[in-house]
Amino acid sequence: MTRETTSTFACMRWWRNAVKDNNGLQVTGLVSRAIWPVNTRGDEVRHVFLSHDSTLLASVNIEETPSGNTPLLTAKLAITETPYIMGLSCSHNKKWVTVCEGKTTTRSSTWEPRKEHQVALMLQGKKASVHIDGHLLAEEMLLAGGRPLEVLRVRFGACGGQESHVTVTNVFLYNRPLNFTAMRAIKDSDPVPTREAAPTPSEKIRVVDSVREHVAGDIGEEE
Repeated sequence: MTRETTSTFACMRWWRNAVKDNNGLQVTGLVSRAIWPVNTRGDEVRHVFLSHDSTLLASVNIEETPSGNTPLLTAKLAITETPYIMGLSCSHNKKWVTVCEGKTTTRSSTWEPRKEHQVALMLQGKKASVHIDGHLLAEEMLLAGGRPLEVLRVRFGACGGQESHVTVTNVFLYNRPLNFTAMRAIKDSDPVPTREAAPTPSEKIRVVDSVREHVAGDIGEEE
């Protein structure tokens, strides 16, 4: 792995009620989640470093309809002690819900149970956007003085007593924005390789069939 490579789940440090199966990561149960620090350094581990222009891409399969708004993918952004939160949730009436800087918005677009959806959180300088299956769902301007925000942490799954029933697969992290064509090409590509397969290009490292085989240090129960 080269120094400039971004590594999906390579530095995951905290998880709760999240387990690996043959298809990826199952985030199932009460307060089930997996958390990945980004742009940080600690425990003698150099976590993934991103630019201000980046894309987090993942395939999610919502196994059960939640009783309320349940987070799927959340990113904590900051350049100061005050964090910004951007994320994507699913609602009980099968609507997508976006969160940005504490503002929650229910969108008209719908999700389907037990269907794979490709979701993306994208940063371009001071602009943040959420995409579903390659299409723009929401876009917000993030105002934080004169500096763009940085990703500090990524979370898959629920929080605050909520319950998730989601399978996460094919997670990619790019140090650049992606367009519709690129997202579709990734979604339509061949299944991810096993750990014995040939190395992936240095531009990206994607999570394969075992999350725990691709961590820098031991995964531990969230503190």
